[in-house]
Amino acid sequence: MVGRSEEHIGRGTRSPESSLFDFPKTLAQARVVGDVGAALLRVIRPLGFDTYVIGTMPPPNDPNPTPFTVDNLKPGFWEIYMDRDMARHDPAPRAMKMASKPVSFQDIRDGRAGFTPDADALAVLDLAASFGQRHGLLVPIYRAQGYRGAAALTGPGPDPDEQTRTILRFLGEHAHDRMRQLLAPRSDTPGPVLSAREIEVLILAARGLTDEEIAAAIDIRIRTVRFHFDNARRKIGARSRSEAIATAINLHLLTL
Repeated sequence: MVGRSEEHIGRGTRSPESSLFDFPKTLAQARVVGDVGAALLRVIRPLGFDTYVIGTMPPPNDPNPTPFTVDNLKPGFWEIYMDRDMARHDPAPRAMKMASKPVSFQDIRDGRAGFTPDADALAVLDLAASFGQRHGLLVPIYRAQGYRGAAALTGPGPDPDEQTRTILRFLGEHAHDRMRQLLAPRSDTPGPVLSAREIEVLILAARGLTDEEIAAAIDIRIRTVRFHFDNARRKIGARSRSEAIATAINLHLLTL
């Protein structure tokens, strides 16, 4: 059964090394990113981690989550993060850029990530902690042609020791690569996949609602409305909102 061997990690019935080698085999059977996420959670939960954010590293001039950002964060996290403009102060990208190896939340708090975090940076970590993510490991990922990705594995902890960091790095990198592979454009797929919230925002905009009216209609912040607009536009490859709406309709991504 898929995933059965991973459950032994940390339980002593098999060596971690033996179980880890089964993880890439499990991911090879995954057909959607949700399968990858489920397999990842089965192996990181015994280590004290139950949440992940995996994707492309945002560029410095636009630190917000990229179109390839897959997570299982609790509802409400991104709304607060975007509303408070926390992307500008998030210490995670800076820590991964400066570090030559994975760095933990505790490393950042203690000034062991190459810089001393200021109050705004600590506020981002405190927000994560308020959602049950007190501890975490940030794994920078580098691939061909200058590609930079990341895997953040978080949860109640504890702060991972060196052996656990090695295991989490292995798991995070393999999960990232399989998700990236599954989300890569293919000639036989129908096109970009929009999130439910992105579709909702585009539909309301197509009906003539303003950003303020959309925010009120679905009970989110105006900044978050614009975030979903920009994500949808980038996924579709549109240069403007109107082009994004028209393209989404032509691709049968919207039902008005």
